[in-house]
Amino acid sequence: MNKFMKAAMLASFLFSMTQPILAGTWRDDFSNPDTTKWEIFNISDWQQIPKVDTTKWEIEDGEVYGAQREFRRQSTFLTGKLTWKNYAVSCRAKFVGEWFPTVDLGLVLHVRPEEHKRYMFSMHYDEQRASIVEFSGKILLDDRILIKMKPHIFHFDVKSNSWYSLSAAVLNDDQLQFKIENLDDPDNKATFNAKTKEPIKEGGLAGFYVSHAEAVFDDLEIRGDNIPRGGTETFPVEPRGKLSTTWAKLKSK
Repeated sequence: MNKFMKAAMLASFLFSMTQPILAGTWRDDFSNPDTTKWEIFNISDWQQIPKVDTTKWEIEDGEVYGAQREFRRQSTFLTGKLTWKNYAVSCRAKFVGEWFPTVDLGLVLHVRPEEHKRYMFSMHYDEQRASIVEFSGKILLDDRILIKMKPHIFHFDVKSNSWYSLSAAVLNDDQLQFKIENLDDPDNKATFNAKTKEPIKEGGLAGFYVSHAEAVFDDLEIRGDNIPRGGTETFPVEPRGKLSTTWAKLKSK
């Protein structure tokens, strides 16, 4: 390889290394309080609940605040497109208020609201556990809408007013993964895996959810092959130390 080609490759590589790496990532640090790209969808164990009088979602001081007080109801705060598929979502979250007997927060992926389909990755403060639940549609039972679901339950110690790192992913056509880490107690962490009952054929929206709780969320990141670049926060430039090491390796060849 001649010197000109080496120099051209080095210049091209260094240019790419100094650009923000955003391909396939949508990020929101909620420094902008605009919620026009978000929607609220409230759900009960039986059917969609159209009213939102006990639900509150807002962006305040660079964080998302969500509250839902009614028993056996969940409220989701969603973004994205129905075509988003096989992606991973991560954020920070914590409980700041609880109304027993059920106290839940978490992430939802591949949400198709009108079809009652979603994958829910949850922390349960009241029962000290985590769960991955597959909601695969609805059936009619005695004039009621019953949602088809398959839960996977795991033990996990959950505390109030502690920040947790949550990461949920649809890995392929039938695999789900949920990672939790207590940021105040790094030894309190776990990775949970589950296999879906039905193949994952469709995409859907992504976001947060609360049930019978007050919660705060921050630093949302959605990653996947068909996720567009965007959001309110760009990625940082590659750390200078790593860049210098790479440059040295290239020059030595």
